[in-house]
Amino acid sequence: MTTESLPGAPHTTTLLARIGPVLKKFFSRLWDLFINAILQVRIWDKTYAGLMHLLIFGGVTIQVLGTFINLTQMALFVPFLELPFPRGTEYQVFELVMDLAGVAILLGVIMAAFRRLILRPKTLESSWDDYYALVMLTLIPTAGFLIEGARLAAMNPIWSAWSPVGSLVANLMRSTGMTPASAAELHSSLVFSHVILGLALVASLPFTKLRHLIYTPLNIFFRPERNSNTLEAIENIEEAELLGVGKSPNLHPSSCSHSTPVCAVGAVRKCARLPSAACHTHLKLSSRPCAPRCKPAW
Repeated sequence: MTTESLPGAPHTTTLLARIGPVLKKFFSRLWDLFINAILQVRIWDKTYAGLMHLLIFGGVTIQVLGTFINLTQMALFVPFLELPFPRGTEYQVFELVMDLAGVAILLGVIMAAFRRLILRPKTLESSWDDYYALVMLTLIPTAGFLIEGARLAAMNPIWSAWSPVGSLVANLMRSTGMTPASAAELHSSLVFSHVILGLALVASLPFTKLRHLIYTPLNIFFRPERNSNTLEAIENIEEAELLGVGKSPNLHPSSCSHSTPVCAVGAVRKCARLPSAACHTHLKLSSRPCAPRCKPAW
């Protein structure tokens, strides 16, 4: 008996023929998302900026995942979502990794501040949300280290050496004469402040350039597959009232799969990647000045 003679075989073959390309496209987009959004290979053409971004992005990612794991250990979620880890030695490694992630964030912020305030490359513009991001990314991990220090000062566990920064903060608190009871009280206040800072940062995402954390992965996953240098044909060009996009309402609002998606504008607010050769070509073809960046007018 052949496959074709089996009941429903033609339908199965047709279904596989339809699903195959869809799955191939889906996994291709996932791989593209992993390469460009997680590994961020395009940023590494500039070593300083690439390392700076890696420290901040990697540290924040680890801290967010670690915070989620910590939340699952709280009475609010137990036993519905309690994870079986970390326990024992795993918890000690977990504490060390979380400390190193916080240090990575602070090092990345220092590099970003030095680049923005001291190096000041010509292609780098500054606005209020740049400094807002730096301040928030400094306050949140700093508050986390203070919380860890107060916790260790109050409990003095035998594994405290696995949290080197927290242990350092705890020793500084003890040197000021802080007792375990006062450290426990301080810990409660610091946790509340830490939560407020975290929620404030999340709430501000749509209103600052930090929204690229959402728009960029969406744009990478849903961007059209056509060559980025290929323009789409304009039907009835002689009768068309609008050629291209001049204002934000002209962007297609419903889907990121459109050729001029809203999420693409949010993902790239300011671009400093325009090569000088492109400027020279522009100057030859036009009398208009050319700046080494593109910036939407809306």
